[in-house]
Order: sequence, then structure tokens, then C-alpha cells
Amino acid sequence: MESARDLDASIAALDDLVTAWAAGDPESLAQLMNEGLNDPLIYDKLLTQRNANWAHWIAGRMQKPGIIFIAVGAGHLSGPTSVPYLMTAYGLKAERVNY
Repeated sequence: MESARDLDASIAALDDLVTAWAAGDPESLAQLMNEGLNDPLIYDKLLTQRNANWAHWIAGRMQKPGIIFIAVGAGHLSGPTSVPYLMTAYGLKAERVNY
């Protein structure tokens, strides 16, 4: 509802997200995506803990044969608690694919 009330601001915010994504700028993208997460407990539950769980799951899945596709929201892609960063503890590296 908030987005609909201020459609012009919502469009501008979406434009900023798309620009950061297209530029391959995960830091700016995550900052834009997560700017409303001011509560440390919610941040921990929605990002930090989920990212750690995903990194662990990905590491286990990578030990199995086959090809998989993994997608996470943009807010999970930057910083020291991000999925790509946490994957390095398992000897894995995520790479951005340019389009």
C-alpha cells in the first residue's frame, strides 16, 4: 500500500535497484534493498541466519552430482554476512554472470 500511495517514489526506487543490479554493484543493491531493516533482530533472522543456512545447504548440495540453479534475493548478495561471502568458508566462489 505504501508503494501505491507514492508511486513516483516507488518508480524511482525501482529504477535505482535496476541500475545497481545492471552495474553489478551488489553493495549499493543490498543497501537499497535492506534500508528498511533497522531492527537488529529482524535483520539477523531475515538475512544473517538465512544466509548462513543457505551457504551451508549450498555447500552440501554442491557435493552431489547434477546441475542446479540457485536464486536468492538481491539483499542477500553483499557484505560479510552475504551468501557469496559465507560460501567462501566452504571453499566455494560465486560469480556474477553478465548479461
